Amino acid sequence: MHGQFAVTLNRKGRKRKSGRREPSGRARRAPVDYRAMAAKNPDRRGLPEALRTHERAGSALGRLNLKKRISDNEYEAGQRYSVIVGAYRAMIGVPGHLSGGGWGFDCGGFGCPDNPDACICLARKNRYDAAYCTIRTHAAHMAVNAVAIHDHDIPPDELVHLRVGLSALARHFGLTAKGKSR
Repeated sequence: MHGQFAVTLNRKGRKRKSGRREPSGRARRAPVDYRAMAAKNPDRRGLPEALRTHERAGSALGRLNLKKRISDNEYEAGQRYSVIVGAYRAMIGVPGHLSGGGWGFDCGGFGCPDNPDACICLARKNRYDAAYCTIRTHAAHMAVNAVAIHDHDIPPDELVHLRVGLSALARHFGLTAKGKSR
């Protein structure tokens, strides 16, 4: 039956819905605006509208910096301290979000018996001890750990202790004018 009378084939299945499709046949999804989602995050409500999508707004330390409660040097000192504490925790085998999975190292920071001069454990322990001893008061330690390590917001009355601890760390890391002259 060629020619005038065309045979229509009976196609099984459901009719395809209208709209644009991906090559697999699945309906295309609307693009997700991650910046708008981040701006609606409850932690970022205290920031001005223009700063809610800033990279630093994702942490308690960064939000304090964006609000001008701590300086850029204090922010950088808190970031460095967080990395040092994370490396130390990974070395001693503490499980947690800042450590490297909680496996630990064999010597535990007391010096590798094979090559004590190249012991990464001892170097991490010494860096941690030096930074830890830089913060003098217990209140400053608690504030720095709450914000820089555990990413918690602190009450406004503890901001003084946080700034004392972060300033000491900034001097220790050589981020201030006084620290750079050494």
